Amino acid sequence: GLKERAEAIGPLDSVFLINTLASILSYSHNDAAVFIKEIIEVCFCDESSRESLYKVGGEAVSLLLARRPSTFDQLLTVLDRSMAHMDNYAVNVLASSNMSGCKLSPATLSVIGKWLINKPPDDVANRVARRVLSSLHWGLNETGGTLWLDPAVHEITADTVMK
Repeated sequence: GLKERAEAIGPLDSVFLINTLASILSYSHNDAAVFIKEIIEVCFCDESSRESLYKVGGEAVSLLLARRPSTFDQLLTVLDRSMAHMDNYAVNVLASSNMSGCKLSPATLSVIGKWLINKPPDDVANRVARRVLSSLHWGLNETGGTLWLDPAVHEITADTVMK
């Protein structure tokens, strides 16, 4: 996997490896779930590599979301499963990402809600949730006729924020 390759080539070459793989996958039609999981593990969870790779990990996520915003739900699912192992590095996952092209499903929104409601404001999960919600496009679609995000997402988000 990515972890073994990164360990074998060292931190500097690992940066180039991760950038290259992210670029290739951002144009690919293959499922990105395994790559997302490995990026989160190597760049943000693994204590032996995250200090040298968290920045390139954030850039890789940003590139992937820019070209394949449909991977957003997968990313949030992986983040939810990995959050306890990321410490404060979790805030760096989406630090350079433009999420205005991403959409939340009602199911994934429940993950965001869990982070907001169950965690104190200074907790990393709560901070990530606020970053996500403040970065999404909440207005109309490109034709101006309907909302960009599903109306159910607007309703669930309003209820969640009020809690």
